[in-house]
Amino acid sequence: MTVQSVGAALTYRYANPSVAGREAPPAQRPEVAAKSLPTAPPEPADKEPEVNTPAGTAEEAPPEQGDANGVLRLLMSGHFKGVADVRLRINFHDELQALQTEAAKTAAGDQVAAVATAVDAELAALSSAAGMNEEQAAQVADLQSAFKAALDEAAQGFQAAESPTVDALAGGIQEAFAVLVENLQPLLAPPAPEAEPEPEPVMETPPSGETEAPPAADAAPEAPSPLTGLQQAFETAMQQLREALAADSFLPELSPPSGRGVAYEKFLAIYHDLWAAPATAPPPAEEPVDIIA
Repeated sequence: MTVQSVGAALTYRYANPSVAGREAPPAQRPEVAAKSLPTAPPEPADKEPEVNTPAGTAEEAPPEQGDANGVLRLLMSGHFKGVADVRLRINFHDELQALQTEAAKTAAGDQVAAVATAVDAELAALSSAAGMNEEQAAQVADLQSAFKAALDEAAQGFQAAESPTVDALAGGIQEAFAVLVENLQPLLAPPAPEAEPEPEPVMETPPSGETEAPPAADAAPEAPSPLTGLQQAFETAMQQLREALAADSFLPELSPPSGRGVAYEKFLAIYHDLWAAPATAPPPAEEPVDIIA
């Protein structure tokens, strides 16, 4: 087959003289063959388009378990919502608990120091109001130092424990405070009044007839304890310590349900059981110290 060029057009002819002058059929032309290559079939008309679900919604599929670090970062940033939020906290409970333990150990030093600072402020005010002499002030300073040493020991024990608990830490601090109050009471007790000699009884002849009994003297109102302010300041500081070191305190608050209330409540009950107490429950009340002798 020979190719004869005429201007810009191409004409394909057979080299066989018997068919000279005849053009090659379209199927044998190179440019036609190229256009006849098979192509991908068109998309079916009834195929549904893909829909991208917004990230962080309750419908979001949880990430793979292998990407634990990524999931934990997203959980701590409040990325997941609704059922996905609660379910992932359950799935990664062990990892979250380990992170919580480390976070509590790190924060324990500052929280215990805050308790000591609150007590120090009240002791300074108490010493000033009571008008203590130098000897009494020195005794208060010694008690203050002993209290701080006990708090440091409790904090170090909490940080060194493999599985520390806030209750154990709070119990050690509470015991140290009870010792402080017990030793403070004698220093704050008002001096006993000097005993006056009793007058000799005078014998009087009662008048004839009935006599009215004298009215009973009203009991004097009990004076407030000078340690009341110290007790209140201590309890406030202890509640703040419990809240700061509470389980899952380093996580954002649980997001509300999003259209799946039944499933959400089911997972929420499991989540609360894992953390041993509901996240919304108030911290246990501290056992009050008897500050009235």
